[in-house]
Amino acid sequence: MSKKNNSQFIQLLTMQNHTPWTFEGRDYNMIEPTDSSADESTIESYLQGLHYTDEATQTFLDKLNDLSRPITLVWYGDHWPGIFNFVNTTTDALSAHSTPYFIWQNDAAKKANGTVNVSANYADPSDFTAMMMKMNGMKVDAYWALKTEMLEKVPTINNYTRDDKGKLTFLDQQGNKIDEKSLTKDQQEIVNDFKLVQYDITTGKSYLLKTNFFQKVK
Repeated sequence: MSKKNNSQFIQLLTMQNHTPWTFEGRDYNMIEPTDSSADESTIESYLQGLHYTDEATQTFLDKLNDLSRPITLVWYGDHWPGIFNFVNTTTDALSAHSTPYFIWQNDAAKKANGTVNVSANYADPSDFTAMMMKMNGMKVDAYWALKTEMLEKVPTINNYTRDDKGKLTFLDQQGNKIDEKSLTKDQQEIVNDFKLVQYDITTGKSYLLKTNFFQKVK
């Protein structure tokens, strides 16, 4: 990143703290029993890994902040660690599929683009790009304008579940589930537009690719 001047998009996936990896020399000790079926070394290694992640993340942000080019970072996790079985993935699916996230700008990005608070208690990963663009005041094409409208007007898509008929479910900012049929008329129209777009560019006839819907915005 420090040697490139043109725009870059980097998606990085890491398995850094994925169990059942264990290691010696742990600073964290489990002192009280849990109802987890995982052994002590697995839990202590996981907690130590979280500590290493915290340290490495801060170092990473500091290095990005030293760069003169604008950089925005979207950081999020995968799912609740499977070594802890006191979160029931069926009865408490929201907790089991929720992780922390943050969207961060270095000083150069704030200076070049300004900044807008886009944080939310709950966000669907498909919202992150629209959130990042909004934070930086970027011009967007029609597709991302639609995604931004969803971000601002429609509850968060509960993307790990569907009902028996394939309908979407949503979450409000308190984590309460909302059925698609309970959305307002305007919200349902926005969601339907998005479904049509997704259908067209996946299994449909790609009509939108013949238009300026995805045109590059200068």
